[in-house]
Amino acid sequence: MSKWKYIAKERLDEARVAIENALADRDILTALSVAGYGEAELWEGQALYLEAQAQASQQEPEEETPADAARKALMDAWVRAERAYVHTRRTARVAFRSNPKTFIALKLNQVRKTSLVHWLEQATTFYNDLLQDENRVAVLANLGYDRARLEDELAQVQAVHEAQAAYEAASQKAAEMASTVLIDVVPAQLDAWMAGFQATAREALRDHPQWLEKLGFSP
Repeated sequence: MSKWKYIAKERLDEARVAIENALADRDILTALSVAGYGEAELWEGQALYLEAQAQASQQEPEEETPADAARKALMDAWVRAERAYVHTRRTARVAFRSNPKTFIALKLNQVRKTSLVHWLEQATTFYNDLLQDENRVAVLANLGYDRARLEDELAQVQAVHEAQAAYEAASQKAAEMASTVLIDVVPAQLDAWMAGFQATAREALRDHPQWLEKLGFSP
């Protein structure tokens, strides 16, 4: 379920619970009637809810949103870069185990990070520090990891950086669009009706917090 679809469903469920429980409980209905929300007004709200529900059910979310695609691209890039990094790092640990300064500089003394943010930091430091020292490059070149290969692997890590930025941008855009799409899915009339009903119910039922909870309104 897409994010905006989930939000719309949540809002519709809130309206359904409040209206149905108000109609079903005679004590609550009586108290609300005095405040101007009798059966007629509640059935008006129910009609708005049913209209909104029907409209929401007709909305078909995209099978794959831009944010979904960006996340998949990020995961694919990370898996590809991680596969190369694991092998090169393992080789470097063996090659430089008798050189403490290099071992620490390349963060080979650390546990390999698994969270994306920390993995990016660790992998980037590894390749950058490695490529800046020709002696280190020469050592690994003798083991089948020449400069061209190391630079290619660094480019793969940088691609993960770029994919992460693209995913964050797509997610932000999706969040911004969610409220706009929600206006179409949950009509303004229902939003306005619920706002008035909730404000009235809070005032009318303020001495009965359990009734407010039954309507889904926190006391």
